[in-house]
Amino acid sequence: MGEQPNQRRWNDQVSDLPAFYGNEKDTLSAESIVLRTEAAALALGWDDEATFNNFSLSLRADAEKWLQMTKEIREDFRPRWSFIKPYFRATYGTKVDESKVMQIFMEMKQKPNENPNTYAINFNENWRIIREQIKLRPIDVPEDPAARTVVWCQNLYKKGTTDTLADMQRLLFLAGMNKDLMPKVIQKDVPSFAAVLDQATKVYDLMHKEKDHPHNGIHQIDQTGDMSTDAEFVNQIQQGSNYRGNNRGNGNGYRGRSSSRGNSNKLDLIQATSLLNTVLKLVTAKVSTPRFIINIQTEDNSFIFGQQLNNLNNLGHAFYGNEKDTLSAESIVLRTEAAALALGWNDEATFNNFSLSLRAAAEKWLQMTKEIREDFRPQWSFIKPYFRATYGTKVDESKDPNNYAINFNENWRVIKEQFKLRPIDVPEDPAERTVLWCQNLYKKGATDNMADMQRLLFLAGMDKNLMPKVIQKDVPTFAAVLDQATRSYDLMHKDKDPPHNGIHQIDQTGLDDMSTDAEFVNQIQQGSNYRGNNRGNGYRGRSSSRGNSYRGGRGNSRGGYNNSGYSNNANANNGNGNNSGNSNNNQGQQAPASNPFKCLFCQAIGHHQDDCRKRIKANKPCVASSGKIYWPKPKVSRVEDKDNEEPQMQSAVKDLFQ
Repeated sequence: MGEQPNQRRWNDQVSDLPAFYGNEKDTLSAESIVLRTEAAALALGWDDEATFNNFSLSLRADAEKWLQMTKEIREDFRPRWSFIKPYFRATYGTKVDESKVMQIFMEMKQKPNENPNTYAINFNENWRIIREQIKLRPIDVPEDPAARTVVWCQNLYKKGTTDTLADMQRLLFLAGMNKDLMPKVIQKDVPSFAAVLDQATKVYDLMHKEKDHPHNGIHQIDQTGDMSTDAEFVNQIQQGSNYRGNNRGNGNGYRGRSSSRGNSNKLDLIQATSLLNTVLKLVTAKVSTPRFIINIQTEDNSFIFGQQLNNLNNLGHAFYGNEKDTLSAESIVLRTEAAALALGWNDEATFNNFSLSLRAAAEKWLQMTKEIREDFRPQWSFIKPYFRATYGTKVDESKDPNNYAINFNENWRVIKEQFKLRPIDVPEDPAERTVLWCQNLYKKGATDNMADMQRLLFLAGMDKNLMPKVIQKDVPTFAAVLDQATRSYDLMHKDKDPPHNGIHQIDQTGLDDMSTDAEFVNQIQQGSNYRGNNRGNGYRGRSSSRGNSYRGGRGNSRGGYNNSGYSNNANANNGNGNNSGNSNNNQGQQAPASNPFKCLFCQAIGHHQDDCRKRIKANKPCVASSGKIYWPKPKVSRVEDKDNEEPQMQSAVKDLFQ
């Protein structure tokens, strides 16, 4: 049986894709054409080849010629939608490269008074562009199924998340780079953070080569008097016990110090989202972070080792990588090698002792080098050329890519800790762990990580008044954040609705918070007592009082919840004499002296749960008649961390990128 007429008309309508010209005639973007093509394919059940055929029929003019050219010049051409789609997007889609990423991030912020749903739609459009810049890496799956153990599969999933984070780090680092430097850096293929840093350093040095001038104090030291020979320096090391200075009995100085306090590097979600605002504001990081401690592996001469360390420090051997330095980087290299020669250190021991002489920015640089260079080895022969390249003669250290990289990496490390691995199910039967299954597992790790990044960035760009209320709830997904943001936004703006006419001018301050229906009904019933000048018409008449004068006598509680009568306050508010004709009426409408309300928290009579001291002391929220949990308005600020760490984190976030 042929198609029914209605179905046939529907199919014709759906399959009639809009024309795309590839020039100024177009009224739809390339992305819209892609979305419409895939929607039609889904509705009509087209396969890959049929989708390509229908798509090709929608092309006109330049776009049609482009398709013909693609067929002719690409040897691997296949008449498939999956083949042509990425080429079509690359040719006619929005041209986005790393140079535009920062601009996109700046647009991923909620505008003042913008509805969360509108913000989410705009955010998601920009996020889609960012996400396409992050590419999955090829992986090797063992041919032998027995080698695909549960642990191997778990590590494969972890690798998917790690690779995605590394690519996001690279992208954000590029986005925040100096506008004169970044376009030159991305001319080369820079697939990793380390590659970006190396290329940026080379380009920076070339850009400033002709502008060299005497360096600041850090390298203007006259080195002629700094131990002119290795022998003098070695001799002083060997006799070091005479030059310890005031060590206050600290015989184990080789342990190094840590400036971290407790768990100061452990952030909660609100601090992390504040930190992520740095993504939207590229600023030079100045936040101090905990120093790392290197575990020292000593040999038999541990006592001499400890002595020598103290001597190195007392001789001014510490290197900060900033204006505090009194020795150049080259002098540090010479002294380190002289000490290694005198004390018989091997390559690894030399590295360990060198690392202990680093402080401040130089110490952070070493930690960053460990994290970003996959071929890192804790050996002096490895670190020496990088140290020289980083801290050799420079022109303007405030713009040096290495300083920017160090500051960026310090903040990125804190952000990275907010990403948690999700539990995965690995089949018990090794035969089910096929190559395709393993590839999809790696992809799932990347996808999960991108979803978490999307959620955190969405929170980070949220209005500063809305975001603290959203994260009071558990919001593990982008959708959960949006739902909670919408509810919070509606509640926040409910109180800001314009005042209605007199019939609705009952005290609305507690409408969301009324503990019981009885409280609400009681307040309505007593409302006629507090209307000001009712002109003898009881509660029906208009009130001559302005604003909310009928609420008089609230004290520290909500309207109608205090222990004093309202009629006296009403009369007081009408002291202009307009109430003279109604004095008899008002005298018969005195409010009861006792408070009729019952606290839902402690069950006591005479106060509302908002003001219950037991509830406040227990730090518990209130429960409205609808079952919703809320904090009375003065208590909203309790979302702040009790240690008041949020300002520090906000400054750190504002610092990831400048």
